Amino acid sequence: MLDNAMTRRLPAASLILTLVATPLGAQQAPRLGTIDFPTSGSAAAQPAFVQGVLLLHSFEYPRAASAFREAER
Repeated sequence: MLDNAMTRRLPAASLILTLVATPLGAQQAPRLGTIDFPTSGSAAAQPAFVQGVLLLHSFEYPRAASAFREAER
């Protein structure tokens, strides 16, 4: 059985191993979930707009701005 000191170190060790094993720039796309957010814009713009809202609420500001620019186009 592990003692308390060892148990407390395991989460930190797991985090370090995960960071070391993940190449830089290989971040996973955030799991954004789904929303129903109808707008008065065109049907073609709706998917990019919804993506922008989801990214905005996930604190992915640069990616949200890009999605909103795409919706504007």
